[in-house]
Amino acid sequence: GEGNTRPAYLAKEVRGDASRLVVVKPVKKELDTFSVCTRINATNTGLGLNGLNQREVNISNRIQHPYISETRDSFDLNGRRTNVEPYNEGTDLEALVKQSGPISEKKFGQFAPLMIEAVSYLHGEKIVHRDIKPSNVIVTSNGNIKVTDLQTAAHVFDIRDSTMPTRGGTPYTDPKLINALAKNERNGASYS
Repeated sequence: GEGNTRPAYLAKEVRGDASRLVVVKPVKKELDTFSVCTRINATNTGLGLNGLNQREVNISNRIQHPYISETRDSFDLNGRRTNVEPYNEGTDLEALVKQSGPISEKKFGQFAPLMIEAVSYLHGEKIVHRDIKPSNVIVTSNGNIKVTDLQTAAHVFDIRDSTMPTRGGTPYTDPKLINALAKNERNGASYS
């Protein structure tokens, strides 16, 4: 797969006689110039794109939860910070909806409480994910979920002075709104 800041490769990790599937995520060489959110996030780390992967490692080192994917390894590969996560067999929620249409109430009821538990855990640790969306929630083959992509996650004390205020006064602005405004797309900015 591929996101705005990094591709994701399925690989086999071999250590001695043990092997397992993992997901390898190196940062891209260049930013997606159409994504204002990506540019803001990369700039705010002070370390560019490599800083986003380092931020994910820092957050992953602080947490441990069965419904949140962790960073198993992180290393430099040709000047690009590369993170390794366990492979979670399943389909992300966005792809699942695209493949099968709307999810039944019963099926949603099976994994919605797991998503809430994962996000509640992060909030209890004073960490804000800041990128919860269907493509960042994997519905595993055994019916569990894994919240992924902690690149933009941050401890609340690290971001409280740098977040953007919204009309409601809360420190959050939907990325779709920022990108729509930057591209001067009135349809994408129809939030109330």
